[in-house]
Amino acid sequence: MKKISILLLAIATILASCSIVPDDSYQITGSGWEQYNGKEFQILVRDTSETGIKTIASSIIENGKISLQGNIDHPQTAFLGIYTKDNEFCGWKQDFIAEPGTFTFVLKEGEKKASIEGGKYNDILLKDIPAKKDIANANKNLTEFAEKYSSLKKEEQDEKAQRKYQELYSVYSKALQNGYVDLFKSHNDPYVRLLCISHLRGLKNVKEELANLEKEIGLVPEIANYYYSMKKAEEMAKNRKTVGVGSVVKDFTAKNLEGESFNLAKVLKQNKYVLVEFWASWCGPCRAEIPHMKDAYENFKDKDFEIVSFTLDHVQKSWKKASDKEQIPWINVGDLKAHSSPVVQMYGVQGIPANFLVNQEGEIVAVNLRGTQLDEKLEELLR
Repeated sequence: MKKISILLLAIATILASCSIVPDDSYQITGSGWEQYNGKEFQILVRDTSETGIKTIASSIIENGKISLQGNIDHPQTAFLGIYTKDNEFCGWKQDFIAEPGTFTFVLKEGEKKASIEGGKYNDILLKDIPAKKDIANANKNLTEFAEKYSSLKKEEQDEKAQRKYQELYSVYSKALQNGYVDLFKSHNDPYVRLLCISHLRGLKNVKEELANLEKEIGLVPEIANYYYSMKKAEEMAKNRKTVGVGSVVKDFTAKNLEGESFNLAKVLKQNKYVLVEFWASWCGPCRAEIPHMKDAYENFKDKDFEIVSFTLDHVQKSWKKASDKEQIPWINVGDLKAHSSPVVQMYGVQGIPANFLVNQEGEIVAVNLRGTQLDEKLEELLR
């Protein structure tokens, strides 16, 4: 009788211990992150908040190791990123699917991406598809040529080599796309089909597909985020139609890094032409334009020309660091709301860099002037 009681107690203990481990929990450990010691490893998902993203888990990297845990009700498209304690992006990002399970992230020396072990949906979408023979071969050919291309002297990186790279990229991109299309059409798990959507370009009847998935699994966060993004995209598309050449620019007020407010309408009254430029510290092409803009500013600032830069940064330290490094001499403002900024949405800005050249009456006379195009247009208008 005593043995039976002990056995029953042991079984009860096991069952109790099992019951406190929720089905929606995840645990993540990893190694090989020594170069980021002291930085914060974050898992971020898209949401319908003002910034459009939220951090669901984070861990300070110590001795090259990470350790995170948490809960998530439904699998979601996410990405892994490394940031400073002030939330400044450190230049490392990788796609991931946030889902229940046990994971290991290992960053090997010389590798740009971490190897991820664990997760049903991560295996299906981010491991099995890229490993398909035709996709893997196409990626191998592209990677090998890219390495060869980067080792060429500048004069050897001619149009023929560039065309070859584009051809190899097109083959890889098409193979990858076909892999996700096949998965989307054939898999019986609605979550697999839902998570496929972010990998599909030009998917027809997206709203209809989402509505069908909603009937199967309910209004889960991934579907809610798509609805929210589509609504915002429609609003921005409408706004873009109102900020073309010949239309009147939309007024706004924003603050610079010192907290001083600038009103666009007031700046327009003080100058014959104003360039309204949208940029961000993390945007390479934006920063590549700054030397050209500096030349134009130096040549025409004494002829009643001004520039108003509006940043899509959401971290002030990143904005300030880039502004100081680039030594931006013109009006430099923002609201730290990134793509969710009312100003960004009002102008229908989806991609950056983007700019609008405006005359004193507020009429847009040119858009998206790049490189010497800005100098040439100003020379035409202010000579």
